[in-house]
Amino acid sequence: MSEVFISHARSTKPKARQVADALRAAGHEVWLDEQLPTHRAYYEVLEERLRAADAVVVLWSKAAVESQWVRAEADLARSTGKLVQASLDDSLPPMPFNQIQCAQLKGWRGASDHQEWTKVRDSVAALSAGRPGAPTAVPPARRFGWKPWAVIATLAAMLAAGSLFLLLDRRQSASAVPRVAVLPFQALSRDPTEASFAAALADDVAGVLSENTVQILPQSQSETFTGPGREAALRRAGARYAISGTVRNEYGKLRVRVYLEDVDSNVTLWSEQFERPLAQTERMRDAVAIAITNTVTTALGTLTQPGLNLDSQTVTLFIKGENAFMIPQMQVAIGAMEQVVAREPRFAHGHASLATMLGYAAESEQGEARAATLRRMRKEAETAVRLYPSDSGGAYSALSLIAQAEPPHDLIESENFLLAGIRANPDDADLAFGECRLLVARGRFGDALGFCSRSAAASPLSAWSARNLAVAYNFAGQPDAANQVFLTAIRYHPDGQASLRVMHFEMAAFGARPESALAILRDPDQPPLQGEDYVKAMEAFIHARQTRAPVDEARALALFRDPGPNLSNDHSYFVLAAATFGRLDEAFAALDDPAYVALNTPSRRRDWVLNTLFEPAAAPLRRDPRFWPLAARLGLLDYWRRRGVWPDFCNDPSIGVDCKAAAAGVAPA
Repeated sequence: MSEVFISHARSTKPKARQVADALRAAGHEVWLDEQLPTHRAYYEVLEERLRAADAVVVLWSKAAVESQWVRAEADLARSTGKLVQASLDDSLPPMPFNQIQCAQLKGWRGASDHQEWTKVRDSVAALSAGRPGAPTAVPPARRFGWKPWAVIATLAAMLAAGSLFLLLDRRQSASAVPRVAVLPFQALSRDPTEASFAAALADDVAGVLSENTVQILPQSQSETFTGPGREAALRRAGARYAISGTVRNEYGKLRVRVYLEDVDSNVTLWSEQFERPLAQTERMRDAVAIAITNTVTTALGTLTQPGLNLDSQTVTLFIKGENAFMIPQMQVAIGAMEQVVAREPRFAHGHASLATMLGYAAESEQGEARAATLRRMRKEAETAVRLYPSDSGGAYSALSLIAQAEPPHDLIESENFLLAGIRANPDDADLAFGECRLLVARGRFGDALGFCSRSAAASPLSAWSARNLAVAYNFAGQPDAANQVFLTAIRYHPDGQASLRVMHFEMAAFGARPESALAILRDPDQPPLQGEDYVKAMEAFIHARQTRAPVDEARALALFRDPGPNLSNDHSYFVLAAATFGRLDEAFAALDDPAYVALNTPSRRRDWVLNTLFEPAAAPLRRDPRFWPLAARLGLLDYWRRRGVWPDFCNDPSIGVDCKAAAAGVAPA
């Protein structure tokens, strides 16, 4: 008989018992913490039962999200591939669990046929039977990742220190692992709003750093690192970096200034000011915590190459370049990274980052300017791999992009660079991100999901990783999972909501939920999506889907065919709309535009085009014989034949296509 461990907050015990009863009725043995024996240390029993369980059901609630015990139990379940999640009160799982499907049990009263309950029951059954495919994330491989044994060490540390103290691989000595101290944020006046916000902010920053597997000094010690002798105390505690800041409430706005200090050199490496209205304090805390975590992980990335110790000015430039790249301010980013590699030519990560930045710059260039940038990009990437291949994920990604961008535009060689990088850097989130995007653009969504999940779990602050995971779920025929990822990502990326909301909206508009799309489009609590031309065209498209009147379809297609300044003119919207309306001649006519699908178009734009072909709305195109010459022109047919792996839709009986037979008479481009 299989055993199921249920993790929950104490306040939700009645609902946990209801879940336990339902699982027992389904034939499982269930363990709840109320079964703890009185003669043994409870954390020993928890570890024993967690390890013995075939599945771990985590019941999220507001209290559970705030419970370090529940988080620790969930992390062990996630790391061992046993995690099944459900929300009891609409609370979304905290990072990094927000990248994994979560059933919604609010309103469930124990009915066995409840749609959301069946997701939990079926996932538990799949895990208990040892079958693949249960909706959990691939256990992430992360540079500073959890080890399964660390949960009990973490629980013990919480008891001893009263705070979550994330541990790294204990095979390393404590002094070998860089630690970060989160110091109290200073309220600049006696305003109680400042003091309460400052306390909450420091706690949030510590929490987000911990959730991103950065080792922090216990918050219970933070007060000891103030006043005279602060630097000496931090050094004795093993801190490499210290985070501090100030909070001011002025004219109805909160202003926060944060600092990242290198303890060894007593130099401030980075400082930034944030400002939000008082009504947006929670969003403000999220934005500050995310910015700090991104910057700290960037700084930690300068410490990974053995035998290399960058001076503080070089680290400052590296942080500046990486942060500018995220905005993006490409010229600022490239200029800063050029200074980094000039100051320290042996720094492999700097060369790899510069190669990546040059790749993005090449996307907007043409002719000899683009060719020159690609040559520089190759030189920097090859230098990074030569210097330190096991910390050059960005370099392998850059070489992959070059293989696509330069003749003969070999998609196999492009993927081989990524796979070589993954072999050398199995913990690298960027490489998982690249392989995720590549497989989605090749129609291999089932294979992509593993890499997309790994990328999203390893980079929970990355809106792009979340977006790719949602796209993969949607293309794989799991729109509910995609919707959950989008909702969670929008909540956790307050300053990156615009692009996520657009993608979420378009998934609904071109998918099975046009009414939901209208609700997103007209949400009074959110700023407008894109511009007036975009909204007008999308509203016309959704209206035409609802009426299916030829005149309405023609009007929508006309708006997509001749876009205004706020609507992309790359034909993607027009192609999907025409396919949705069954007007395939018009769709293929648009796809015949060489500028739209040529192999020598910038690689990211080409991947966007390829994604369009694999959208659920484009299924009629994939049933049409004209799809195969198009796939040949894009290099896809050669890729599938040489890899010996066909796209997922070839296994979908509803498509009604024998892919090998359909492609047999089509010559490579």
